[in-house]
Amino acid sequence: MLNYKNETSLLIGNVFMKYYLFDGKQPLVVVFSNAEYLTNEEDLSNKEYSPWGYNFVKNNGFNVITFSCFKSSNWYRDIEFHHYLLSIKNEIIKNFKNRLGYGSSNGAYAVSALGDIFVLNRMLLLNPISTLNRKLVRWETRYTEAATKYEWNKSFYDGATTKSRGYIVYDPIFNLDARHAKRYNPNFIHLKLPGMGHGIPLHLNYLGLLKSLFIDFVRDTICIKNFYKKAKNRRNYDRYYDWLLSGENVHLTSKRKTIIEHFQSILRKKQRLWSIN
Repeated sequence: MLNYKNETSLLIGNVFMKYYLFDGKQPLVVVFSNAEYLTNEEDLSNKEYSPWGYNFVKNNGFNVITFSCFKSSNWYRDIEFHHYLLSIKNEIIKNFKNRLGYGSSNGAYAVSALGDIFVLNRMLLLNPISTLNRKLVRWETRYTEAATKYEWNKSFYDGATTKSRGYIVYDPIFNLDARHAKRYNPNFIHLKLPGMGHGIPLHLNYLGLLKSLFIDFVRDTICIKNFYKKAKNRRNYDRYYDWLLSGENVHLTSKRKTIIEHFQSILRKKQRLWSIN
């Protein structure tokens, strides 16, 4: 049984869970942290500690369940953890009609792979890694340790099999992330941020888009036209040009490099003027 109307945290195998459930009429957001936001030993004794996304969702007035990997990035592949989710499945479905999922990178993998346990109505996936199953994504060259260390042939191993719908936010120029995004079913709407690379949550936050996108997602009122209008502000963002000039941009040619460096120099001149004024 889950605890209601009180903040509750527990450790399930190698996954930390914190949740706050207060009103079945309000949406429930299930959040999985990515590998950059692990829970450590000292966090367990800190009552103020919360995994990635917990305070963000709670402070916006929604029910929230958050998960994060304990000590190391285990990609939520622990069978004990899967069994626990199955044990609370019916309770979640019964008490919350509007069930949503939110995560980025390997957290987005977990949302999409494990979210069908709770029959999530919609998902907001930021640069998701769909799976590390070698047969399905032979082209994935990152995360080689996790790909060999954990079992990727059964038990919720492929996020792209989700039956849910929602939004996927990613950089279409970054081939690895783009190929993962394209594996998901056509019910997902793709919101593209060219030139941002893999750290989509960080960039959305800098551009002032993260909170509004999340709130609109929960309310199911995302305006795609407005999203792309605001996304144009990345032209005033240093990291936009840094990524375009990086080795991850396989589309970079000498001609494109010259053009990008030209616009980058213009931005830096503007920034110097802004700092003076």
